[in-house]
Amino acid sequence: MANDNGKVQLILDDAHEAVVVRGGIRVEFNANGGIAVYQNDVPVYPAANDSAPQPAAAPATNAAPKKGDLMPAGHSHAGWIYGGISKTNN
Repeated sequence: MANDNGKVQLILDDAHEAVVVRGGIRVEFNANGGIAVYQNDVPVYPAANDSAPQPAAAPATNAAPKKGDLMPAGHSHAGWIYGGISKTNN
């Protein structure tokens, strides 16, 4: 049924899964409130996997390295292991 501005509004039950298709766009609503959006069967907005393990937070970039730390990307010695202050540089 169209509303006052001519757009179709669907009211769906929250407890069930639903799929809405228009042209090459498909939107899947899952029972726990998530959505997945596909365009021509290619996921453009995949459903979140909130139960997946999250990566550890990166250390602060302004923190001084400690002996044994791996030097970060972008550093002149990226990939090297920090061994302390060099006598030749300081």
